[in-house]
Amino acid sequence: MKNLLFAISIMAICEINYSCNAPKNTTSSTKPSTGTTQPVDAGIGEISSETLVNFYVTDQLTAVMEKAKREKKVVFLDFYTTWCAPCRMMDQSVFRDEDVATYMNQNCINMKINAEKGEGVALKLQYNVNAYPSYIFINADGDEVVKKEGSLSIEEFKKLMKTGVWKVKNPAGNP
Repeated sequence: MKNLLFAISIMAICEINYSCNAPKNTTSSTKPSTGTTQPVDAGIGEISSETLVNFYVTDQLTAVMEKAKREKKVVFLDFYTTWCAPCRMMDQSVFRDEDVATYMNQNCINMKINAEKGEGVALKLQYNVNAYPSYIFINADGDEVVKKEGSLSIEEFKKLMKTGVWKVKNPAGNP
C-alpha cells in the first residue's frame, strides 16, 4: 500500500510540474498532429505536418541552403532527438503558434534535424550541438549566426526568431 501511495504521489508531482512549466499558447491553433509528411521539393525532402511551421525533415543541408539562397530566406535548424520531451513540447506548443509559423515560414527555410540519425550526427558535430532542442540560424555560407538551446516559451521564441532573422539578413548590423 505504501508503494502504491508513493507511486501515485510521484505521478501527481510530475503532472503538476509539467503543467506549471509548459509554455502557454497565446494564439488559437487547431492543426492536429498527424505525424505525416508531404512531398514538396524533390531536391530536399518532405515537409512535416506535425507543426504549423513548415519544417523540412531531412539531413540535406546543402539543398536547404540552396533553396534559401534562391528564395532569399534564412536557414533555421532545429536539432532534436526522438527521446527529447522538451523537443516534443516545442512542436506541440511554440511551433503551432500562428504568429511564429507565419513569421518563420515567410522568412526562413526551416530544417528539423534528428541529431542521432543519418547526416544529423555529422551536422550535430559541425554545429557543436550538445543539448536538445537546439536552434541555430545560419547564413548563406552555413555559418552559425544565432544559437539557443533548450525549450522556450512562445514569447521567448518570438524574440529569438526575430533576432536570428535580423542578424542573418544584416551581418554588418545595419538596420
